[in-house]
Amino acid sequence: MTARSVEEMWAPFRVSIHVGELTLRVLRDSDIAAIHGVTAAEIFGEPQPDYTFPWLKQKPDPGFRWAHRAQMSPEEWSLDFGVHLDGEVIGSVDLRAKNFPDNHEVVTGSWIYHRLQGRGIGTQVRHAAAVFCFDYLGACRLRSEWEPGNEASQAVSRKLGYTIEGNKAVLSKEDYQPGPEVIVAGMSEELRELLGANYAV
Repeated sequence: MTARSVEEMWAPFRVSIHVGELTLRVLRDSDIAAIHGVTAAEIFGEPQPDYTFPWLKQKPDPGFRWAHRAQMSPEEWSLDFGVHLDGEVIGSVDLRAKNFPDNHEVVTGSWIYHRLQGRGIGTQVRHAAAVFCFDYLGACRLRSEWEPGNEASQAVSRKLGYTIEGNKAVLSKEDYQPGPEVIVAGMSEELRELLGANYAV
């Protein structure tokens, strides 16, 4: 059978996660272009704090996103989502794992444009990631970390039930504090096999 769309061609492109007015979908090239070159000021505002992401100090290179696609396997993967609101890409959330079939652990990282912060969007994104990882991938733990001083990220983590250890946090499925309704569409056995997440919902 000949594929008629990129969604049919590659399983990650079929997945979408919906929470509130937000839609999370795996980054297409147009999404990568939309957020390429995002600045520290656009994420953290002015004056810029000391805890901006280290990667913001480097020359923007979209190649790592394409590398994540090409190198995805059960041994190591990064599933990179764009966060969409009213047709605009307003941030991203990356779900990363190593040897997922054995440790069932996912590391998450996310950002939202500063102009949209303070509206609970970041919290919704974290809930979307938690539900997807726990209920659809069969993860047992989520990990997150932030630069020292980023109290906002710590507060969101605490809200979801994470155990805080300095600038790092871990969340077990049992400790997760559910939030708004999260709807996942387009999940497939093909994607579970690709990620080493052979788990039936």
